[in-house]
Amino acid sequence: MLDHPFIGYGLRSHHYRQWDAQRRTPVLEVLADNYLYWRGGPAYYNLGRICERFPLLVHAVGTNIGGFCPLDRDYLSEFKRLIAWLQPGVVSDHLCFTRDRRHSSFDLLPILCNSDTLAAVSRRVRVVQEILEVPLALENPSSYVCYRDAEFSDLEFLELLCQESGARILLDINNLYVSCFNSGLDPCRELQKLSSKHVVQYHVAGHSDCGDYLFDSHDCEVKTEVWELARLAIASFGWRPLVIERDDEVSWDELMSEGRRARLQLNLGQCQ
Repeated sequence: MLDHPFIGYGLRSHHYRQWDAQRRTPVLEVLADNYLYWRGGPAYYNLGRICERFPLLVHAVGTNIGGFCPLDRDYLSEFKRLIAWLQPGVVSDHLCFTRDRRHSSFDLLPILCNSDTLAAVSRRVRVVQEILEVPLALENPSSYVCYRDAEFSDLEFLELLCQESGARILLDINNLYVSCFNSGLDPCRELQKLSSKHVVQYHVAGHSDCGDYLFDSHDCEVKTEVWELARLAIASFGWRPLVIERDDEVSWDELMSEGRRARLQLNLGQCQ
């Protein structure tokens, strides 16, 4: 066996060949926005081969679920088509906003977590789920500022949003650690604000220490303190697919080394 069945990796194009050579495979997470508007070509061909053999998760960055401009129906139509093709175990995006009517930020911007936003985002989530015809899992973002008028922490807001809309949670454990460090919250206490029935997936990633704040960089190994928090999350909510995120041009050997480290950190032993 290559991996523990709950350990997953983000699918990146420079690893198509290595994944294709694997006889038994872990969970792979597909970044939807890399494939939405393709109908052919090498990327689409490779994804087609992979989706026949791998258990897949689909993660997006463009639904703009926390925005106040109209939902992009063309984007959601393409997203729905991809989901119908890949049949993933989890469909997710970020609890954030990315654009207004005229401009895209090309970033995942934090929302103001208050009652008005909760009502507005709940409505948008219900509409998106009706269009996609699947539950939508939302990821807690990394944050570097605090809103003066916030009524809830990120995880409090996520829990209330799930209760209001039927959404699910992709718990990004690194983002939780980074955000809590930056805002002075206790990540262990924040975990207690979630219900296990809503958590369907985990992310872990590396971050950079910038002195007086942490930055969610995705370009290095997962830190020991994040693995400690991951163990607590798993003890609280149970095993869910756990995806290791690396967004730099990480080598195959380094990625596999990170998978081995994950198994050791989570007391899963070595692969066989």
